[in-house]
Amino acid sequence: IDPSEFPTSMLYTLKDVDGILVKTKYAYDVIHSECIKRSIFTKQEINDKLHLISWRSPNLNTNTTKDFNKVLLFCQNRDSQVYMDIIKMWKENYPYLCVINGNANKFCVGRDREKEYPKVEFYDTIENDQFHKLFNQCVFHLCVDDSSVFDHLANQAKLVGSIPIGCKSGGRAELLNRDYAFIL
Repeated sequence: IDPSEFPTSMLYTLKDVDGILVKTKYAYDVIHSECIKRSIFTKQEINDKLHLISWRSPNLNTNTTKDFNKVLLFCQNRDSQVYMDIIKMWKENYPYLCVINGNANKFCVGRDREKEYPKVEFYDTIENDQFHKLFNQCVFHLCVDDSSVFDHLANQAKLVGSIPIGCKSGGRAELLNRDYAFIL
């Protein structure tokens, strides 16, 4: 369960499941405290059902030279305007912004991209090997999605030796710190 995507009103349905898996300490703490606070479970019941699991993203690391002139922006959320906001504010003196999967977002699809955004490269159709290479090339990864997508992107950036840039709050606190990430 990802607490940011699981409605509080649905917590009562957890009584009917055999086990609850979460992948961050933050998610564990939120589910645990909310279930106790709402008397859905006793402390012992929730301790027996709720499990923090170890997880690791697949290894995308390839033997590719890092390019400090490329920043990765992976578009996952169909309804988030944040991608287009970033694209619109991107300046010509910035590094290239490599936008992956832009067509999946309703605000990015169908734009005259070359004319409007000269320092933005769109990769809407990219082969798996090319994606892995680009993912490794980009030194900085903008991780701006919510919840589990953010967790995955930030973790993947770290695994390939890139620097995630994101907001430190909630579940993100575990994934970003000043030793290997920039916090906005």
